[in-house]
Amino acid sequence: MNIDELWNRIKDKTKLSFEQFKEIIDLVKKICEENNLDFDSIDFENGFDWTLSFEELKQSIVMSLEYLKKVEEAKETEVKKDYSEAKKRAKYLWNRIKDKTKLTYLEFENIIKYVYDICKNSGLDFDSIDIESFDWSLSYYELISEIDKNIGLFKTREFSEDEIEAYERMATQKEEEYYKEEFEKRIEEIKNSTINELEKYYKNYYEHIEAFLKNQKVNGFFIIGNAGIGKTFNLIKYLKEKGLKFELIKGHYTNLSFYKTLYENRENSILVIDDVITLANDKEKVSLLLGALDDSHMCMWNSTSPLTADLPKSFLFTSKIFVLANEFNEKNDFLKALKDRCIYYELSFSKEEIIEMLYILAKSKNYPLEIVDYIKELSENNVIKNLSLRLLDKLYTYYDNPNWKELVQEIIEIDEAENLVYELMKSGKSVKEQVKEFMEKTGLSRRTYFRIKEKIRGKFSAKVPSVRD
Repeated sequence: MNIDELWNRIKDKTKLSFEQFKEIIDLVKKICEENNLDFDSIDFENGFDWTLSFEELKQSIVMSLEYLKKVEEAKETEVKKDYSEAKKRAKYLWNRIKDKTKLTYLEFENIIKYVYDICKNSGLDFDSIDIESFDWSLSYYELISEIDKNIGLFKTREFSEDEIEAYERMATQKEEEYYKEEFEKRIEEIKNSTINELEKYYKNYYEHIEAFLKNQKVNGFFIIGNAGIGKTFNLIKYLKEKGLKFELIKGHYTNLSFYKTLYENRENSILVIDDVITLANDKEKVSLLLGALDDSHMCMWNSTSPLTADLPKSFLFTSKIFVLANEFNEKNDFLKALKDRCIYYELSFSKEEIIEMLYILAKSKNYPLEIVDYIKELSENNVIKNLSLRLLDKLYTYYDNPNWKELVQEIIEIDEAENLVYELMKSGKSVKEQVKEFMEKTGLSRRTYFRIKEKIRGKFSAKVPSVRD
Protein backbone atom coordinates (compact mmCIF):
# COMPACT_ATOMS: atom_id res chain seq x y z
CA MET A 1 0.00 0.00 0.00
CA ASN A 2 1.33 3.44 -0.97
CA ILE A 3 0.76 5.71 2.05
CA ASP A 4 1.38 8.91 0.09
CA GLU A 5 -1.27 8.02 -2.52
CA LEU A 6 -3.76 7.09 0.20
CA TRP A 7 -3.05 10.35 2.03
CA ASN A 8 -3.76 12.36 -1.13
CA ARG A 9 -7.19 10.73 -1.38
CA ILE A 10 -8.03 11.22 2.30
CA LYS A 11 -6.44 14.50 3.36
CA ASP A 12 -9.41 16.63 2.27
CA LYS A 13 -11.77 14.52 4.39
CA THR A 14 -9.86 14.78 7.65
CA LYS A 15 -8.39 17.28 10.14
CA LEU A 16 -5.58 14.89 11.04
CA SER A 17 -2.01 15.82 10.32
CA PHE A 18 0.05 13.59 8.07
CA GLU A 19 1.92 12.30 11.13
CA GLN A 20 -1.33 11.38 12.89
CA PHE A 21 -2.55 9.72 9.70
CA LYS A 22 0.60 7.56 9.56
CA GLU A 23 0.16 6.70 13.22
CA ILE A 24 -3.37 5.46 12.46
CA ILE A 25 -1.99 3.27 9.65
CA ASP A 26 0.67 1.88 11.98
CA LEU A 27 -1.95 1.15 14.64
CA VAL A 28 -4.06 -0.81 12.18
CA LYS A 29 -1.02 -2.72 10.98
CA LYS A 30 -0.02 -3.58 14.55
CA ILE A 31 -3.51 -4.83 15.46
CA CYS A 32 -3.66 -6.93 12.30
CA GLU A 33 -0.28 -8.52 13.03
CA GLU A 34 -1.18 -9.27 16.66
CA ASN A 35 -4.50 -10.84 15.69
CA ASN A 36 -3.52 -12.54 12.44
CA LEU A 37 -5.83 -10.31 10.36
CA ASP A 38 -5.29 -9.50 6.68
CA PHE A 39 -3.89 -5.94 6.67
CA ASP A 40 -4.13 -5.66 2.87
CA SER A 41 -7.88 -6.30 2.95
CA ILE A 42 -8.60 -3.25 5.15
CA ASP A 43 -10.54 -0.57 3.23
CA PHE A 44 -8.85 2.54 4.65
CA GLU A 45 -10.54 4.99 2.32
CA ASN A 46 -14.16 3.96 2.87
CA GLY A 47 -14.03 1.80 5.98
CA PHE A 48 -13.17 4.53 8.51
CA ASP A 49 -14.79 7.84 9.40
CA TRP A 50 -11.97 10.31 8.73
CA THR A 51 -14.02 13.22 10.07
CA LEU A 52 -13.41 11.96 13.64
CA SER A 53 -10.75 13.39 15.91
CA PHE A 54 -7.46 11.52 16.32
CA GLU A 55 -8.49 9.91 19.64
CA GLU A 56 -12.01 9.08 18.46
CA LEU A 57 -10.66 7.46 15.32
CA LYS A 58 -8.21 5.32 17.28
CA GLN A 59 -10.99 4.10 19.58
CA SER A 60 -13.26 3.39 16.62
CA ILE A 61 -10.55 1.40 14.83
CA VAL A 62 -9.75 -0.70 17.88
CA MET A 63 -13.43 -1.63 18.31
CA SER A 64 -13.93 -2.41 14.62
CA LEU A 65 -10.84 -4.60 14.37
CA GLU A 66 -11.73 -6.40 17.58
CA TYR A 67 -14.97 -7.36 15.92
CA LEU A 68 -13.11 -8.57 12.84
CA LYS A 69 -10.93 -10.66 15.14
CA LYS A 70 -14.03 -12.34 16.58
CA VAL A 71 -15.24 -13.06 13.07
CA GLU A 72 -11.91 -14.64 12.14
CA GLU A 73 -11.90 -16.69 15.36
CA ALA A 74 -15.38 -17.92 14.53
CA LYS A 75 -14.17 -18.99 11.11
CA GLU A 76 -11.21 -20.87 12.61
CA THR A 77 -13.43 -22.82 14.98
CA GLU A 78 -15.88 -23.45 12.12
CA VAL A 79 -18.64 -21.57 13.92
CA LYS A 80 -20.50 -20.29 10.92
CA LYS A 81 -23.19 -17.67 11.37
CA ASP A 82 -25.64 -16.47 8.78
CA TYR A 83 -25.80 -12.68 9.08
CA SER A 84 -27.83 -12.17 5.91
CA GLU A 85 -30.87 -11.02 7.91
CA ALA A 86 -28.77 -8.56 9.93
CA LYS A 87 -27.02 -7.23 6.81
CA LYS A 88 -30.33 -6.77 5.01
CA ARG A 89 -31.74 -4.76 7.91
CA ALA A 90 -28.55 -2.70 8.21
CA LYS A 91 -28.72 -1.80 4.53
CA TYR A 92 -32.41 -0.88 4.87
CA LEU A 93 -31.87 1.35 7.96
CA TRP A 94 -28.60 3.04 7.02
CA ASN A 95 -30.12 5.84 4.89
CA ARG A 96 -32.32 6.92 7.79
CA ILE A 97 -29.59 6.73 10.43
CA LYS A 98 -26.40 7.86 8.71
CA ASP A 99 -27.13 11.57 9.32
CA LYS A 100 -27.64 10.93 13.05
CA THR A 101 -24.35 9.14 13.66
CA LYS A 102 -20.60 9.46 13.24
CA LEU A 103 -20.20 5.72 12.77
CA THR A 104 -18.94 4.33 9.49
CA TYR A 105 -21.18 1.90 7.67
CA LEU A 106 -18.91 -0.99 8.73
CA GLU A 107 -19.29 0.00 12.39
CA PHE A 108 -23.05 0.44 11.95
CA GLU A 109 -23.38 -3.01 10.38
CA ASN A 110 -21.32 -4.50 13.20
CA ILE A 111 -23.72 -2.96 15.74
CA ILE A 112 -26.66 -4.58 13.93
CA LYS A 113 -24.85 -7.92 13.89
CA TYR A 114 -24.16 -7.57 17.62
CA VAL A 115 -27.86 -7.01 18.31
CA TYR A 116 -28.67 -9.97 16.05
CA ASP A 117 -26.33 -12.22 18.05
CA ILE A 118 -27.91 -11.16 21.35
CA CYS A 119 -31.39 -11.89 20.00
CA LYS A 120 -30.41 -15.31 18.70
CA ASN A 121 -28.73 -16.23 22.00
CA SER A 122 -31.64 -14.93 24.08
CA GLY A 123 -34.61 -16.18 22.09
CA LEU A 124 -35.74 -12.66 21.21
CA ASP A 125 -37.39 -11.63 17.97
CA PHE A 126 -34.73 -9.64 16.08
CA ASP A 127 -37.39 -7.91 13.97
CA SER A 128 -39.10 -6.54 17.08
CA ILE A 129 -36.03 -4.60 18.26
CA ASP A 130 -36.54 -0.88 17.62
CA ILE A 131 -33.03 -0.21 16.33
CA GLU A 132 -33.86 3.34 15.22
CA SER A 133 -34.61 4.31 18.82
CA PHE A 134 -30.97 3.75 19.83
CA ASP A 135 -28.95 6.85 20.67
CA TRP A 136 -26.91 7.04 17.47
CA SER A 137 -25.03 10.12 18.65
CA LEU A 138 -22.96 7.80 20.88
CA SER A 139 -19.60 6.40 19.88
CA TYR A 140 -19.22 2.79 18.80
CA TYR A 141 -17.98 1.71 22.24
CA GLU A 142 -20.73 3.65 24.09
CA LEU A 143 -23.40 2.07 21.86
CA ILE A 144 -22.14 -1.44 22.60
CA SER A 145 -22.28 -0.62 26.31
CA GLU A 146 -25.85 0.76 26.07
CA ILE A 147 -27.00 -2.26 24.09
CA ASP A 148 -25.53 -4.57 26.74
CA LYS A 149 -27.41 -2.67 29.45
CA ASN A 150 -30.75 -2.71 27.66
CA ILE A 151 -31.06 -5.64 25.27
CA GLY A 152 -28.18 -7.61 26.78
CA LEU A 153 -29.93 -7.88 30.12
CA PHE A 154 -32.03 -10.64 28.61
CA LYS A 155 -28.93 -12.85 28.76
CA THR A 156 -28.77 -12.70 32.55
CA ARG A 157 -31.82 -14.85 33.32
CA GLU A 158 -34.52 -16.93 31.71
CA PHE A 159 -37.62 -14.93 30.83
CA SER A 160 -41.06 -16.43 30.52
CA GLU A 161 -42.83 -16.52 27.15
CA ASP A 162 -45.32 -13.94 28.43
CA GLU A 163 -42.51 -11.54 29.46
CA ILE A 164 -40.75 -11.86 26.11
CA GLU A 165 -44.06 -11.47 24.29
CA ALA A 166 -44.84 -8.32 26.30
CA TYR A 167 -41.43 -6.87 25.45
CA GLU A 168 -41.80 -7.69 21.76
CA ARG A 169 -45.30 -6.18 21.74
CA MET A 170 -43.92 -2.98 23.29
CA ALA A 171 -41.07 -2.85 20.77
CA THR A 172 -43.49 -3.43 17.89
CA GLN A 173 -45.74 -0.65 19.19
CA LYS A 174 -42.80 1.77 19.28
CA GLU A 175 -41.84 0.80 15.74
CA GLU A 176 -45.41 1.30 14.53
CA GLU A 177 -45.54 4.71 16.19
CA TYR A 178 -42.35 5.72 14.43
CA TYR A 179 -43.58 4.54 11.02
CA LYS A 180 -46.93 6.24 11.56
CA GLU A 181 -45.14 9.51 12.28
CA GLU A 182 -43.02 9.09 9.14
CA PHE A 183 -46.15 8.26 7.14
CA GLU A 184 -47.90 11.43 8.33
CA LYS A 185 -44.83 13.47 7.33
CA ARG A 186 -44.88 11.98 3.82
CA ILE A 187 -48.60 12.72 3.46
CA GLU A 188 -47.99 16.37 4.38
CA GLU A 189 -45.13 16.53 1.88
CA ILE A 190 -47.40 15.15 -0.85
CA LYS A 191 -50.19 17.59 0.02
CA ASN A 192 -47.84 20.57 -0.02
CA SER A 193 -45.83 19.58 -3.07
CA THR A 194 -46.62 20.95 -6.52
CA ILE A 195 -44.92 18.01 -8.27
CA ASN A 196 -45.80 14.44 -7.35
CA GLU A 197 -45.32 11.48 -9.64
CA LEU A 198 -46.54 7.92 -9.23
CA GLU A 199 -43.63 6.59 -11.28
CA LYS A 200 -41.33 6.34 -8.26
CA TYR A 201 -43.58 3.65 -6.77
CA TYR A 202 -43.16 1.55 -9.91
CA LYS A 203 -39.41 2.02 -10.30
CA ASN A 204 -38.57 -1.60 -9.45
CA TYR A 205 -41.44 -2.85 -11.64
CA TYR A 206 -40.09 -0.93 -14.65
CA GLU A 207 -36.57 -2.24 -14.02
CA HIS A 208 -37.84 -5.84 -13.93
CA ILE A 209 -39.68 -5.29 -17.21
CA GLU A 210 -36.55 -3.85 -18.81
CA ALA A 211 -34.39 -6.76 -17.61
CA PHE A 212 -36.92 -9.30 -18.94
CA LEU A 213 -37.05 -7.71 -22.38
CA LYS A 214 -33.26 -8.04 -22.57
CA ASN A 215 -33.32 -11.69 -21.46
CA GLN A 216 -32.45 -13.99 -24.36
CA LYS A 217 -33.19 -17.25 -22.49
CA VAL A 218 -36.63 -16.76 -20.89
CA ASN A 219 -39.62 -15.50 -22.87
CA GLY A 220 -42.27 -15.37 -20.11
CA PHE A 221 -42.80 -12.82 -17.33
CA PHE A 222 -45.51 -13.74 -14.77
CA ILE A 223 -46.81 -10.78 -12.72
CA ILE A 224 -49.00 -11.23 -9.64
CA GLY A 225 -50.65 -8.33 -7.82
CA ASN A 226 -53.96 -7.25 -6.30
CA ALA A 227 -56.57 -5.73 -8.60
CA GLY A 228 -56.41 -1.98 -9.06
CA ILE A 229 -52.75 -1.35 -8.21
CA GLY A 230 -51.59 -0.54 -11.75
CA LYS A 231 -50.12 -3.84 -13.02
CA THR A 232 -51.50 -3.65 -16.54
CA PHE A 233 -51.64 0.14 -16.84
CA ASN A 234 -47.98 0.64 -15.96
CA LEU A 235 -46.80 -2.29 -18.09
CA ILE A 236 -48.60 -0.86 -21.15
CA LYS A 237 -47.40 2.65 -20.27
CA TYR A 238 -43.79 1.42 -20.18
CA LEU A 239 -44.09 -0.45 -23.51
CA LYS A 240 -45.65 2.56 -25.21
CA GLU A 241 -43.02 4.96 -23.87
CA LYS A 242 -40.30 2.67 -25.24
CA GLY A 243 -42.05 2.58 -28.62
CA LEU A 244 -42.62 -1.19 -28.43
CA LYS A 245 -45.58 -2.71 -30.27
CA PHE A 246 -47.61 -5.32 -28.41
CA GLU A 247 -50.82 -7.35 -28.64
CA LEU A 248 -53.18 -7.25 -25.64
CA ILE A 249 -55.09 -10.48 -24.96
CA LYS A 250 -58.05 -9.74 -22.72
CA GLY A 251 -61.51 -11.24 -22.28
CA HIS A 252 -62.89 -14.25 -24.14
CA TYR A 253 -60.79 -15.93 -26.84
CA THR A 254 -61.78 -19.09 -28.70
CA ASN A 255 -59.11 -21.80 -28.98
CA LEU A 256 -58.76 -20.97 -32.67
CA SER A 257 -58.35 -17.23 -32.12
CA PHE A 258 -55.82 -17.86 -29.33
CA TYR A 259 -53.77 -20.26 -31.50
CA LYS A 260 -53.92 -17.83 -34.40
CA THR A 261 -52.81 -14.92 -32.19
CA LEU A 262 -49.81 -16.93 -30.97
CA TYR A 263 -48.92 -17.88 -34.56
CA GLU A 264 -49.22 -14.33 -35.94
CA ASN A 265 -47.03 -13.00 -33.11
CA ARG A 266 -44.57 -15.92 -32.98
CA GLU A 267 -41.44 -13.84 -33.73
CA ASN A 268 -40.16 -10.45 -32.59
CA SER A 269 -43.43 -9.56 -30.88
CA ILE A 270 -44.80 -8.91 -27.41
CA LEU A 271 -48.02 -10.40 -26.04
CA VAL A 272 -49.73 -9.14 -22.88
CA ILE A 273 -52.21 -11.61 -21.38
CA ASP A 274 -54.32 -9.68 -18.89
CA ASP A 275 -55.93 -11.88 -16.20
CA VAL A 276 -54.58 -15.30 -17.17
CA ILE A 277 -57.08 -16.97 -14.80
CA THR A 278 -59.66 -16.74 -17.63
CA LEU A 279 -57.54 -19.32 -19.51
CA ALA A 280 -56.99 -21.65 -16.55
CA ASN A 281 -60.09 -23.77 -17.11
CA ASP A 282 -59.45 -24.42 -20.79
CA LYS A 283 -56.97 -27.29 -21.22
CA GLU A 284 -56.21 -26.52 -24.87
CA LYS A 285 -55.32 -22.87 -24.22
CA VAL A 286 -53.28 -23.89 -21.18
CA SER A 287 -51.37 -26.43 -23.28
CA LEU A 288 -50.68 -23.87 -26.01
CA LEU A 289 -49.45 -21.21 -23.56
CA LEU A 290 -47.21 -23.60 -21.63
CA GLY A 291 -45.78 -24.88 -24.91
CA ALA A 292 -44.92 -21.33 -26.02
CA LEU A 293 -43.14 -20.72 -22.72
CA ASP A 294 -41.45 -24.11 -22.43
CA ASP A 295 -37.77 -24.69 -23.27
CA SER A 296 -38.82 -26.13 -26.64
CA HIS A 297 -41.03 -23.08 -27.44
CA MET A 298 -43.15 -25.44 -29.53
CA CYS A 299 -46.88 -24.75 -29.99
CA MET A 300 -48.91 -27.66 -31.35
CA TRP A 301 -52.64 -27.95 -32.00
CA ASN A 302 -54.42 -30.76 -33.80
CA SER A 303 -57.78 -29.52 -35.01
CA THR A 304 -60.10 -30.90 -37.67
CA SER A 305 -61.77 -27.52 -38.18
CA PRO A 306 -61.60 -26.24 -41.79
CA LEU A 307 -60.89 -22.79 -40.31
CA THR A 308 -57.37 -23.98 -39.44
CA ALA A 309 -56.50 -24.92 -43.03
CA ASP A 310 -54.18 -21.92 -43.43
CA LEU A 311 -52.43 -22.58 -40.09
CA PRO A 312 -49.60 -25.07 -39.45
CA LYS A 313 -50.08 -27.94 -36.98
CA SER A 314 -47.09 -26.66 -34.98
CA PHE A 315 -44.66 -23.75 -34.88
CA LEU A 316 -41.85 -22.28 -32.78
CA PHE A 317 -42.79 -19.33 -30.57
CA THR A 318 -39.85 -17.07 -29.62
CA SER A 319 -41.62 -13.79 -28.80
CA LYS A 320 -42.09 -12.32 -25.33
CA ILE A 321 -45.21 -12.93 -23.22
CA PHE A 322 -46.29 -10.93 -20.18
CA VAL A 323 -48.82 -12.85 -18.09
CA LEU A 324 -50.82 -11.03 -15.38
CA ALA A 325 -53.02 -12.31 -12.56
CA ASN A 326 -54.52 -10.91 -9.35
CA GLU A 327 -53.49 -13.79 -7.12
CA PHE A 328 -51.44 -16.96 -7.09
CA ASN A 329 -53.06 -20.20 -5.93
CA GLU A 330 -50.43 -22.77 -4.90
CA LYS A 331 -52.97 -25.54 -5.47
CA ASN A 332 -53.47 -24.59 -9.13
CA ASP A 333 -51.21 -26.83 -11.24
CA PHE A 334 -51.47 -24.54 -14.26
CA LEU A 335 -50.27 -21.49 -12.29
CA LYS A 336 -47.44 -23.52 -10.74
CA ALA A 337 -46.33 -24.69 -14.19
CA LEU A 338 -46.55 -21.12 -15.46
CA LYS A 339 -44.46 -19.85 -12.54
CA ASP A 340 -41.82 -22.51 -13.24
CA ARG A 341 -41.45 -21.40 -16.88
CA CYS A 342 -41.48 -17.63 -16.31
CA ILE A 343 -39.70 -14.92 -14.42
CA TYR A 344 -42.08 -14.52 -11.47
CA TYR A 345 -42.68 -11.09 -9.89
CA GLU A 346 -45.12 -9.94 -7.23
CA LEU A 347 -46.13 -6.27 -7.44
CA SER A 348 -47.38 -5.20 -4.03
CA PHE A 349 -47.80 -2.07 -1.96
CA SER A 350 -48.42 -1.53 1.72
CA LYS A 351 -51.63 0.15 2.86
CA GLU A 352 -49.65 3.34 3.50
CA GLU A 353 -48.15 3.37 0.01
CA ILE A 354 -51.57 2.97 -1.61
CA ILE A 355 -52.94 5.89 0.42
CA GLU A 356 -49.93 8.02 -0.57
CA MET A 357 -50.65 7.16 -4.20
CA LEU A 358 -54.33 8.05 -3.76
CA TYR A 359 -53.32 11.52 -2.55
CA ILE A 360 -51.10 11.94 -5.63
CA LEU A 361 -53.93 10.78 -7.91
CA ALA A 362 -56.43 13.08 -6.21
CA LYS A 363 -54.15 16.07 -6.79
CA SER A 364 -53.54 15.14 -10.43
CA LYS A 365 -57.30 14.79 -11.06
CA ASN A 366 -58.26 17.84 -8.98
CA TYR A 367 -60.37 15.71 -6.64
CA PRO A 368 -60.93 17.00 -3.09
CA LEU A 369 -58.17 15.69 -0.80
CA GLU A 370 -60.78 15.30 1.92
CA ILE A 371 -61.97 12.15 0.16
CA VAL A 372 -58.56 10.54 0.64
CA ASP A 373 -58.40 11.93 4.18
CA TYR A 374 -61.56 9.96 4.93
CA ILE A 375 -60.25 6.77 3.28
CA LYS A 376 -57.12 7.13 5.40
CA GLU A 377 -59.21 7.65 8.55
CA LEU A 378 -61.29 4.53 7.85
CA SER A 379 -58.20 2.45 7.09
CA GLU A 380 -56.54 3.27 10.41
CA ASN A 381 -58.92 1.01 12.30
CA ASN A 382 -60.29 -1.22 9.55
CA VAL A 383 -59.03 -3.66 6.94
CA ILE A 384 -60.50 -2.34 3.68
CA LYS A 385 -60.90 -5.16 1.15
CA ASN A 386 -61.34 -2.88 -1.87
CA LEU A 387 -58.51 -0.46 -1.05
CA SER A 388 -56.96 0.20 -4.45
CA LEU A 389 -56.17 3.02 -6.86
CA ARG A 390 -59.60 2.53 -8.44
CA LEU A 391 -61.38 3.44 -5.22
CA LEU A 392 -60.91 7.18 -5.75
CA ASP A 393 -62.90 7.28 -9.01
CA LYS A 394 -65.68 5.29 -7.36
CA LEU A 395 -66.02 7.75 -4.46
CA TYR A 396 -65.46 11.25 -5.82
CA THR A 397 -69.03 11.71 -7.17
CA TYR A 398 -70.39 11.27 -3.64
CA TYR A 399 -68.52 14.31 -2.36
CA ASP A 400 -71.23 16.85 -3.31
CA ASN A 401 -73.79 15.02 -1.19
CA PRO A 402 -74.12 16.40 2.40
CA ASN A 403 -74.14 12.79 3.69
CA TRP A 404 -71.24 11.65 1.52
CA LYS A 405 -69.30 10.04 4.38
CA GLU A 406 -72.23 7.86 5.37
CA LEU A 407 -72.76 6.79 1.75
CA VAL A 408 -69.05 6.06 1.30
CA GLN A 409 -69.08 3.82 4.37
CA GLU A 410 -71.75 1.71 2.71
CA ILE A 411 -69.63 0.93 -0.34
CA ILE A 412 -66.31 0.54 1.46
CA GLU A 413 -65.80 -3.22 1.87
CA ILE A 414 -64.59 -4.19 5.34
CA ASP A 415 -63.18 -7.70 5.84
CA GLU A 416 -64.77 -8.69 9.16
CA ALA A 417 -62.42 -11.59 9.95
CA GLU A 418 -59.29 -9.58 9.10
CA ASN A 419 -60.73 -6.62 10.98
CA LEU A 420 -61.17 -8.70 14.14
CA VAL A 421 -57.60 -10.02 13.94
CA TYR A 422 -56.30 -6.49 13.38
CA GLU A 423 -58.16 -5.24 16.47
CA LEU A 424 -56.84 -8.15 18.54
CA MET A 425 -53.27 -7.47 17.38
CA LYS A 426 -53.57 -3.92 18.73
CA SER A 427 -55.39 -4.93 21.93
CA GLY A 428 -52.36 -5.64 24.11
CA LYS A 429 -53.70 -9.11 24.89
CA SER A 430 -51.44 -12.15 24.83
CA VAL A 431 -51.39 -14.25 21.67
CA LYS A 432 -53.21 -17.06 23.49
CA GLU A 433 -55.99 -14.66 24.48
CA GLN A 434 -56.18 -13.26 20.95
CA VAL A 435 -56.52 -16.73 19.40
CA LYS A 436 -59.14 -17.79 21.94
CA GLU A 437 -61.29 -14.69 21.34
CA PHE A 438 -60.93 -15.04 17.55
CA MET A 439 -62.05 -18.68 17.62
CA GLU A 440 -64.98 -17.90 19.93
CA LYS A 441 -66.26 -15.00 17.81
CA THR A 442 -65.76 -16.50 14.36
CA GLY A 443 -65.84 -20.26 14.83
CA LEU A 444 -62.69 -20.39 12.69
CA SER A 445 -59.51 -22.28 13.55
CA ARG A 446 -56.29 -21.25 15.28
CA ARG A 447 -54.48 -21.86 11.99
CA THR A 448 -56.81 -19.41 10.23
CA TYR A 449 -56.02 -16.76 12.85
CA PHE A 450 -52.27 -16.96 12.15
CA ARG A 451 -52.81 -17.07 8.37
CA ILE A 452 -54.87 -13.86 8.56
CA LYS A 453 -52.35 -12.29 10.94
CA GLU A 454 -49.51 -12.91 8.49
CA LYS A 455 -51.61 -11.46 5.67
CA ILE A 456 -52.32 -8.30 7.71
CA ARG A 457 -48.64 -7.83 8.49
CA GLY A 458 -48.02 -7.63 4.76
CA LYS A 459 -50.81 -5.09 4.20
CA PHE A 460 -50.02 -2.92 7.20
CA SER A 461 -46.23 -2.84 6.91
CA ALA A 462 -45.78 0.92 7.24
CA LYS A 463 -42.43 0.88 5.55
CA VAL A 464 -40.67 3.89 4.10
CA PRO A 465 -40.38 3.15 0.36
CA SER A 466 -36.70 4.08 0.12
CA VAL A 467 -36.07 1.77 -2.85
CA ARG A 468 -38.76 3.61 -4.81
CA ASP A 469 -37.65 7.13 -3.87
